[in-house]
Amino acid sequence: MVSDIVADMKVVFPLLAAVETTVFRITAHVLSRLLSRDIKSELDRLDKQPKSRSYCEAFAVFGSFFALALLAASFGVWGLFIYFAVVIAVFR
Repeated sequence: MVSDIVADMKVVFPLLAAVETTVFRITAHVLSRLLSRDIKSELDRLDKQPKSRSYCEAFAVFGSFFALALLAASFGVWGLFIYFAVVIAVFR
């Protein structure tokens, strides 16, 4: 039922399909870097598994980035500097 609603929303709002693709690519990139896997296999895994699980993984990745940013911000400028350095190292 939920997958039908999501599919209908993608037809009405094509921007949602583009956002979902981008979010899954970012999630696959982060997981492939952290777990030393191939990014194509991660994308395939995210596409093959149930969408609810893929959404949960994406939420966990983005939620952890947000939580770490808040934690780093509590340490001031140096904390944010270290946070951005780690993010650059992961995405490079």
